[in-house]
Amino acid sequence: MSDYDLTPLVVGGAVAVGLLLLGPIVQFVLRRRGRTQFAADLRRMRSPMRLVALAIVARSVDLVFDEEPYTSLSEVAVIAAVAWFVVRFLVVVEGVVFRRLRIDTFDNLRARSRRTQVELIRRIVSAIVIVGAVAVTLVTVTPLGDFGPTIVTYAGVIGILAGFALRSPIENLAAGVIVAFSEPIRLDDVVVVEGEWGRIEHIGLVNVVVRIWDDRRLVLPTSRFVDEPFENWTRSSSAVTGVVTAWVDHTADIESLRREVGDLLARNPLWDGRAFNVQVIELDERAIQVRILVTAADASDLWNLRCELREALLPHLAGRADELPVVRLADARERSPELVG
Repeated sequence: MSDYDLTPLVVGGAVAVGLLLLGPIVQFVLRRRGRTQFAADLRRMRSPMRLVALAIVARSVDLVFDEEPYTSLSEVAVIAAVAWFVVRFLVVVEGVVFRRLRIDTFDNLRARSRRTQVELIRRIVSAIVIVGAVAVTLVTVTPLGDFGPTIVTYAGVIGILAGFALRSPIENLAAGVIVAFSEPIRLDDVVVVEGEWGRIEHIGLVNVVVRIWDDRRLVLPTSRFVDEPFENWTRSSSAVTGVVTAWVDHTADIESLRREVGDLLARNPLWDGRAFNVQVIELDERAIQVRILVTAADASDLWNLRCELREALLPHLAGRADELPVVRLADARERSPELVG
């Protein structure tokens, strides 16, 4: 044993023991201070930290004895362990940020924007870490080290050829990066796409999942939200405006209908109080069309408000049957007696 320098083994062992003890000690301190959630987050790092510690010990042993093929295996273990640690650390940080950015509040536009960026950036960085770990393994690990640059060169040529064959996935990947920073959509945005109304449930680097109102899931390529038009009802604010239409007779008292709508909205908690209006928007020989404009805090409230307003207006219109549209044949009969049976 005197022929070997045990310094790397001693240092590596000390670092490994420190890593193994660091987690439990920090968890104990956090629990004593009431930071149980942070302690739970740290617990998720336990397995990667153990693997890093074991990889460091294995690498330290190889530095002492320097025997193949164990040296190459230890280098691969260290690279893989560190990559896994970084990826898991990014997931934990994302969870911590998400807890601070709550989207279950009324004005959640900023929180949804930040959550979308954090999630996409985490995915991008994780992908870079994984690809980088593979590249470092190919270039530095013996016996691949002698052929690493050649492999990377061939990989570049293959990558160019694959770029033409995999144009669509690459476009979606680029679109994911664009979505992260230009923000045409955010998590929990209300959108109308492909004729479906729903909320953005998941934004990935390759696809986007829209949760339809009836709990179906619409999976679309990310490039769909960059290259083609769609409706985003919550792009700048969650507050929305909607319309209820009604057909009434020419003799209808519009002012009375306007007062009735105002009273109904004042008693309905779904109305956010921003605005309402009753206007005649169409007039023909049979009836007039009235548009009732209402506002609500978000799309879900607006849908329910419109339905409830229609139901509440039924008794008002039923009590004024003479104001409902009727088919008028008086002029037709005078001009065309043959129409009279």
